[in-house]
Amino acid sequence: MDITWFHIQYLAITTPLFAPSLWAKFAPGGENFSGKKQFVVFLYNVAIVIGHMIFADTGHLQFVGEMRSPVVVTVTGYMVLAYVYAIPRPIRYTVEEKRAMLNRGEPDIEIYSRRENFFYYLRIGIFVPLFCVPVTGVILLGPLQFITLEPHAVRAIGLILYAIVVLAVIIGMLYEGKKYGRFF
Repeated sequence: MDITWFHIQYLAITTPLFAPSLWAKFAPGGENFSGKKQFVVFLYNVAIVIGHMIFADTGHLQFVGEMRSPVVVTVTGYMVLAYVYAIPRPIRYTVEEKRAMLNRGEPDIEIYSRRENFFYYLRIGIFVPLFCVPVTGVILLGPLQFITLEPHAVRAIGLILYAIVVLAVIIGMLYEGKKYGRFF
């Protein structure tokens, strides 16, 4: 089978399958959000992602044929991330938007209690460093395929990169938390 024809057929199959998920991200999400809608879209996305994973493993595309193209396998990996993005979520209001919704004369609202904030910052302090280990490894793995370095140099570069990734993620989470009413 011609590789160009296979790519065209792959895109012709993948795009219509992804369109309902992308529509569901915005139509039943936000103001129209409900748990049932989210569950239905989640089941649809899981079914399609399983199909993508089987295709990435076997290289067989139903009704089209079989081909091991690294480009298509890479696109399949990104499609898994796209389906995760396409799950509808409820609308989140910033602190300013929540305060603007208050009626005249109502007392100011406390968005989160001290206990909720404590556990939020505890999660940031524990889980962010743990989850940044594999991310740093993946980032470092790409260039190390082409560059050979001494093991101690790889450890030093990995440690510096790990510190940068952890710091960037923590700063981003603190900024996002402040935006939605978290305080220290």
